[in-house]
Amino acid sequence: MTDNIPSKRWTIHQTFSYGIIYIYSIPGERHKGRLKIGSATLNSQNPTQEEIDQAAHARIRQQTGTADIDYFLEYATLALTDDNQYLSDYTVHNVLKRSGYKRMSINTENSHSEWFKIDLATAKNAIQAAKQGRAALNSDELLSDIPESIDFRPNQLSAIDATNRAIKKRRKRYLWNAKMRFGKTSTAMQVAKENGFKKVLIVTHRPSVHGDWHDDFKKIFHGT
Repeated sequence: MTDNIPSKRWTIHQTFSYGIIYIYSIPGERHKGRLKIGSATLNSQNPTQEEIDQAAHARIRQQTGTADIDYFLEYATLALTDDNQYLSDYTVHNVLKRSGYKRMSINTENSHSEWFKIDLATAKNAIQAAKQGRAALNSDELLSDIPESIDFRPNQLSAIDATNRAIKKRRKRYLWNAKMRFGKTSTAMQVAKENGFKKVLIVTHRPSVHGDWHDDFKKIFHGT
């Protein structure tokens, strides 16, 4: 006995989802010198650069379309690390923050803003550093001026000056009477900079301050 049940032919479609990271700017004096670094999703098996750009445009239009704002797509790339792991735009933001750059919204600093006051080359360098798993930019990649520096307090300046004099006298040891929150690491970095030291060993029992050291290092040694 044969069932007269019509056969169905099923077609299976495989879908592949990729993350992308894009950079765009908005023309005009109000936005001059600022770039936004964001992320979007792309469904494609073998994404081309045209598809990557189209996905970036679609995401940016969601942000700018209702406000009728012109924009320019500066750059877009797959959000993949060198070992093919997903890369978040927040990781790129953190690379810039550790390198001394702050998020900059139009009127004030915003800790959640995706806008940074940087040039395109620096933004691209930050994406590449994130893809390589680096926490911050190298000195030769800091192409935009860092909008901040360290203003040392009088007690820190006194310690720097006294230590420099001791080094010139070839003293092998010089002890600071520095309490908590003195700023020992940044002050020591300034001593190293002013004396042209090539190798400095910093020892701590608090690995949580690693990110802060990156910030101070980039501020002090930027351009050297």
